Amino acid sequence: MSNVFLPWELIGLLRAERAGRALDESIYYRAILLGITITRAFLNTKSFISEASF
Repeated sequence: MSNVFLPWELIGLLRAERAGRALDESIYYRAILLGITITRAFLNTKSFISEASF
């Protein structure tokens, strides 16, 4: 069987779990949390856009 995903490819957790259930052999994956970084300058900005982004 050929690889469906590339090494270090980022996919959704549900997609990884579905792929693991569909295969006869076990797969290895780890969940990582992707998010935004908030800088101090961003928090001190008093604008609608900066407040609406939360």
